Amino acid sequence: MTPEAAAAAAAEWRSRVAEDVTIVVTSAATGSGVAELASMLVRMVPDLPPPAAEEVPSGRTIYRPAAGRGFEISRGDDGMWIVGGRGMERLVERFDIENPDAVEELENRLRLIGVIRALEEKGFESGDDVEIGGIVFELDPGG
Repeated sequence: MTPEAAAAAAAEWRSRVAEDVTIVVTSAATGSGVAELASMLVRMVPDLPPPAAEEVPSGRTIYRPAAGRGFEISRGDDGMWIVGGRGMERLVERFDIENPDAVEELENRLRLIGVIRALEEKGFESGDDVEIGGIVFELDPGG
């Protein structure tokens, strides 16, 4: 949009709205006016502190996506690998460990999360038993 066209569009809108309404002409094609609009919006939003926990209305749920995502790896007295963490427990609960296809999908997810790499760094070998959330299964990511 040329500067002349923007000025004409702004003048036309000013004639349609009340005097206290701010007009900002923008163009999605060229990006013209977008920085001005963004700056204006930032100035209009009040700078408020985040609400304290007791100020959150009852009946509302606060989601904290990163909470409980971590995992810990240890070895039991019997040598079994133990993967701990609420997120890992919830993950393994969704799979039928008796179904080989489900175990394969679980192994893929554990690989993506980094659990298999962390196990291997501690000495895990393919075929070792692993316990997650009280569920024991043979983890064979290479087979």
